[in-house]
Amino acid sequence: KVESPLTVQGIVPPGWTFEGVFPISLVDSNQKIIASGQAKEEVPGSWQSNVPVNFNATLNFTTTAKSGFILLQNDNPSGDPTKSKSFEVPVSY
Repeated sequence: KVESPLTVQGIVPPGWTFEGVFPISLVDSNQKIIASGQAKEEVPGSWQSNVPVNFNATLNFTTTAKSGFILLQNDNPSGDPTKSKSFEVPVSY
């Protein structure tokens, strides 16, 4: 169960961040965005190291939804859909 403000910390594989950030969203069970922002690398410049990157993000939100997901998406500046990656973590509110 999560509450606002929601702090998310973790590690993403190399190539998920660009210039140290990637998109993160909180969505309801119908994929409607409740909150969104940017997850940021904890160590400046680590996104260029070709090793997993520690990140953190804080999302402020209000919702009447009962459940949903934290949605992590790689930063894909190319716009090429074949290079898009995502990961969902189920949550309840």
